[in-house]
Amino acid sequence: MVFLRQQQDECAKNPGHPDFIPFQAFTVKHLPQQFQDNDIFELIKTIGDLTVRLSVTHVSVSRPEVFPETITPFPYNDKKGSNELRTATGWVDKVRKYSEYSEKFCPCEQCLASENPSKVWGELHVITAAHVVFDDNEAKHTSFRWGFNEHESPVVTFKGGHVRDIDPLADRCTVVCVTCDLGLIDKAICTLAQRDSLHKKIQEKDRGLDENDNLVVVVSHPHGFPKQVTVGFWTERNLGTNNETRYVYTASTCPGSGGAPVYILSRNGLPSYHCHSGYSPHKGNFSCVWLG
Repeated sequence: MVFLRQQQDECAKNPGHPDFIPFQAFTVKHLPQQFQDNDIFELIKTIGDLTVRLSVTHVSVSRPEVFPETITPFPYNDKKGSNELRTATGWVDKVRKYSEYSEKFCPCEQCLASENPSKVWGELHVITAAHVVFDDNEAKHTSFRWGFNEHESPVVTFKGGHVRDIDPLADRCTVVCVTCDLGLIDKAICTLAQRDSLHKKIQEKDRGLDENDNLVVVVSHPHGFPKQVTVGFWTERNLGTNNETRYVYTASTCPGSGGAPVYILSRNGLPSYHCHSGYSPHKGNFSCVWLG
């Protein structure tokens, strides 16, 4: 955690970052005793394996001044049109692989510039916050780093393509990316299958969950640095008119954690489609709005 401690003089939110656990050092013992279950631990590690760092190098001129139906300023609205770098977090939630029989060529930058574009390629669907990537223009200026667990981790990146399912009020979106890195595509497919298998195992366990079992785990890239894990509990569950929810929680986050996966065990092991949205000094960290 040395690299985070070097930020302690600059980070007003979490001086010294005492609650951040390097992903590679995270063990089942870091979980509260009642949650020290190997399947829960393996699921958190798998969610972490799907977590990616985002580097965004453009601020769209189309960004709103405030979040819809609020007076809360929309992040970076004062920097519209600039190319200032910002980092954030997201996770791969879906993969679509195209074979040579699909009659579609890979549309990634390298293949578009090649006389022999790949016939085998795939789409990676990355969930993040809408305030991180607001529209197609920003998506095209976004790169994703997979497996950034340590400073020495191999550099494996892919580029953003376009945005879909965006909801600025709920602060969530999906960025669709294309790549012909078959090793990356196959690894993502395998990891997603492992995640779904672990979800099912946890759901099938009779753990006798109590309404106070409000464990929250966040995996993120604070300050754009290698992956970290924080553990806490949710303190509020706000229910919307269409059964959508927003959680408030104690698990620590920092700038760069926006869009990170928020795993909530008390939802009986179901996939957490909530991502980290923001922070209120009066309440704490809060998620985007989503079902569950």
